[in-house]
Amino acid sequence: MSFRFFFRQEAWDWFKPATGSNQNAYTFTGVQLRYGVTQTTKTGESKLELQSTQLLGLATRAAAPAPLGALGLGATYKSANGNQTGSLFIKQLYTQKKLANGTVAKLGRFEFAEGNETVPENPSLAWVKKQRISERLVAGFGWPPVGRAFDGVQVRTRYSDGSACRADSGCF
Repeated sequence: MSFRFFFRQEAWDWFKPATGSNQNAYTFTGVQLRYGVTQTTKTGESKLELQSTQLLGLATRAAAPAPLGALGLGATYKSANGNQTGSLFIKQLYTQKKLANGTVAKLGRFEFAEGNETVPENPSLAWVKKQRISERLVAGFGWPPVGRAFDGVQVRTRYSDGSACRADSGCF
């Protein structure tokens, strides 16, 4: 079993609009709870992970008329989610099987980071790759309260890797 609790409070003080009564200075809180169960066998593993995300205290007047638009990220969250402040959803649900000749196949919804398919033997190079190179193009990105997961299939062999994924509708 796994459990993760993520809490972050953000304070925005956007440029004060010349006109209007919009909220350019505000704070809001993002809370993420994850609970997962993993079953591991000799031939693979299966995982179910649920996530609850809450966006608390979003500003109600932080979007100004054009051309100003959103006055900070809280306004963007409010625009994307309307009056919905939280949700519970399946973050990951996959099965992974070890096949012949060291091949591993994964099918379902899972977190995926482009650039992490192989790990260099040199520990220094492995650290640089994990911390600085992976997740540059396609990834779940751990910073936003919701994040992203991918529906698809991934096949890894000793010689090459391949993935076919579709991003879910997670919002940043």
